[in-house]
Amino acid sequence: MKKKFFISAFVISVSISLMFILYFSLWAGKKNVYIAVASTFSGKHKDYGNEMLRGIQLYVDKINATGGVNDSVVKVLVFDDKGTKKGAGEAAKSIVRNKKIRFVLGHYFSNCSLKAAPIYEKNMMPSITSSATLDDLTTNNDWLFRIVPPNSYQTKFITTYAKSASNIKKAVFIYEKDAYGSSLLKTFTEKASELCIDVSFKSLIDTIDSIDSKNLIVDKQVIQIVNKIRNTQDIDLIFLATHANTSANLIVQLRKSKCNQIIIGADSMASKFFIDALTIYTKKYSFSDIYGSGIYSVTWFHKNLSGKANVDFAKAYMNKYHLKPSLISLSAYDSAHVAITALKSIDSNKFSRTVRKNFKQSLERYYDQHHYIKGLTGKIFFNASGDMKKSMIVIQLRDGDYIPAFTQYISVPYEKISDNIIQNGIDESIIANEDEFFAKTNLIFVRVDNIHFNQIHLKKQTFHAKFDIKFRFKGTFHPENIQFINAKHPIVLKNPKKQIQHQDNSQTLIYNVDGIFSLDFNYKKYPFDTQTLSISLRDTKRSIDKILFSAENQKPVSFKLDSDKWSPLHSYSYIEKQEMVSESGKNKIFSKYHVNVLIKTKLTKKTILLFLPLCLSALLVYIGYFFPLKRMNISMIINIVLLIINAYFHLYFDNPFHYIIFSEYLYIFMYGCIGFTVCYQAILITFYLKQLTRTVALLRTMGIILYPIIITGTVFFSYYLVSHI
Repeated sequence: MKKKFFISAFVISVSISLMFILYFSLWAGKKNVYIAVASTFSGKHKDYGNEMLRGIQLYVDKINATGGVNDSVVKVLVFDDKGTKKGAGEAAKSIVRNKKIRFVLGHYFSNCSLKAAPIYEKNMMPSITSSATLDDLTTNNDWLFRIVPPNSYQTKFITTYAKSASNIKKAVFIYEKDAYGSSLLKTFTEKASELCIDVSFKSLIDTIDSIDSKNLIVDKQVIQIVNKIRNTQDIDLIFLATHANTSANLIVQLRKSKCNQIIIGADSMASKFFIDALTIYTKKYSFSDIYGSGIYSVTWFHKNLSGKANVDFAKAYMNKYHLKPSLISLSAYDSAHVAITALKSIDSNKFSRTVRKNFKQSLERYYDQHHYIKGLTGKIFFNASGDMKKSMIVIQLRDGDYIPAFTQYISVPYEKISDNIIQNGIDESIIANEDEFFAKTNLIFVRVDNIHFNQIHLKKQTFHAKFDIKFRFKGTFHPENIQFINAKHPIVLKNPKKQIQHQDNSQTLIYNVDGIFSLDFNYKKYPFDTQTLSISLRDTKRSIDKILFSAENQKPVSFKLDSDKWSPLHSYSYIEKQEMVSESGKNKIFSKYHVNVLIKTKLTKKTILLFLPLCLSALLVYIGYFFPLKRMNISMIINIVLLIINAYFHLYFDNPFHYIIFSEYLYIFMYGCIGFTVCYQAILITFYLKQLTRTVALLRTMGIILYPIIITGTVFFSYYLVSHI
């Protein structure tokens, strides 16, 4: 007994050791490549830094889970700049002293980036910011890149938008006493003059020197500005170059004082921190009637206009952090994506300065609309200054959140508008911003709701669906041009069941749709599969320079599934841009709307019968490992019978697909396990007859230990095969 115990202990120890050796050979042997994340991780603005870090870490974890970068594991080193210039300088010095660091992601605030940038440049340390928008950052600095448009670009764009979309003639400008406010002031003044917008006055809010704990000094300044606006006639526009908290304070006081002019702010008003601040000030002043209309901001991303990749990102972010992602975390995720993509194209194990120089040159290879990295926020590339300039999205405050405005301007190549640029310029369907041209497009909100799915036909690869589809728009809309892309038969929208006229001059048309749609199921993971029922549509005549769809996601889609084989999970919708041949025969980019409902296979009697032979076979085969050697031949006979039974059930549950599914892999591997066991038992009997007692004891112990490992590995390996092949 003691000998058997020691032999068993030895075999177990060897098995565990082999597992650790395998693990360390795969991971511990990898080198590390270090990146720095510099942001505000302490003080009142620490949430900015934490959101930024979460986005970066999510992408880094994704990369490491798929093998890392050039056989190296990416490690994140965090540096706290405390949200101050002094802190940023200290953090930058610590970063450049660390020879292992390849590049920096950060800082969050422009003033911190401005302080750190010369230190990085002097030490040839590349940095990428996903939030700092001060123009001076990239001036004469070849080592700093940003994936967000700078202040001047944003200000020019939204000022031009206001003039073109709303015919603004008279405006006031309110700004904070810092680099952010000053930079926007300069650009706005120049652009307003160019567009013949009369700037009545410019008001400064000094939040830097206002140290009163109750912000009484700021409140006093806000009241003075509000009174001045009330006493000035014919103001069309109020431009806010202020941070989130100050903007919220101003807006609530303005609306409470019946100042109903259009209010526009730069990207600082596009954050969730601004929305949170609005909630605080509406309670403070007991006034909540601010969400009607006329409050706009500008951003480089909005979830209602985003694609499937953002849906996957939001799901991964929620699963990891149990929080909804913000624009900060999403942009930071993109910065990590850009940086690591560039890092993959170089040898990151060389001398640090060589790696940094090669990394910088790798980033410079992404320089226009044809040479870019596809991020969550769209195409990412850099101009000669290291700046990212792209189409901005104008957003409007409604019901406590931002939605895209009905009028948008999207980037179009010059050659597409050169023939009629004079005509387009006159009717304001084309605007220019820093040598780029933007075409006016009408945004249409789309929502598919009250979906009733049934008749899922696997052989025909179709399903039947009834649903309501809602379009909200301004101006003209031609529902007869809507094509349901995956409908088996053409569906024409006629006679809306409901028409609603809204106070903002928009209208909603609701249609009832009944049709058969194509599906594309993948059963490789059956019966543990998740499938998608999808409804997709586009406008057949108008490309994105005329019409742009936006998903309306204020509340979840209501749906019902009539099926005894499937259970519904959840739904989501997204927008996609796709190049297609138009009716004129030319390639054009069209906006497509998708609504997807995820379903999963129900656990049925057939499913249980499918796996029951496998489970019983695995158990009975394992019991055979404990048979006395004198009766091992009986176990061999049982195993051969089990082989035949498995073959019968395998053929009984005929696979109708042209590929191997999960359960079929399990049957195939079970044949192998049974065959292996029969051979193993034959060897045991042979050694037993030769009276090789020790060898038999060792082999029996190894078999008892290894068989469960083999079975478990078989299940995981089968699932891996159906997931990756």
